[in-house]
Amino acid sequence: MAHLIEQMAYVGQIPWHGLGNELTSNQPLDVWAKQAGLDWQIQESPVRFVTNAGSPLGEILSYPDSKVLYRSDTKAPLSVVGNRFKVVQPEEILEFYVSANKPAPTFQLTDCTHSEIVNRVVQVSGFKQHIY
Repeated sequence: MAHLIEQMAYVGQIPWHGLGNELTSNQPLDVWAKQAGLDWQIQESPVRFVTNAGSPLGEILSYPDSKVLYRSDTKAPLSVVGNRFKVVQPEEILEFYVSANKPAPTFQLTDCTHSEIVNRVVQVSGFKQHIY
């Protein structure tokens, strides 16, 4: 799986594969986003296709029930999803894990301390995102 890692960041022990940018504890979200390769947005566009009927160049049509998700920095396509799909931005995922590490009245979602996300991995052009 290490061959799929484009960029990542970690705190503490170097991962088994030796890849990534080492960060010190309690770094702000913008540092994590940049060092982990998450300083981009997920953009969306209507699905369009070209038919070969009617003219040599074809006709451009839309498929109204779906949209294409793509990276804002590289314009690489990520997926085709339905129109009701709610996009969650990479930075929102980081914010969730940081806020989840603050003490809650009844439970905590992780064992990490505030802002101490151990590994943040971007795989396969950013579509698969894993937090360890």
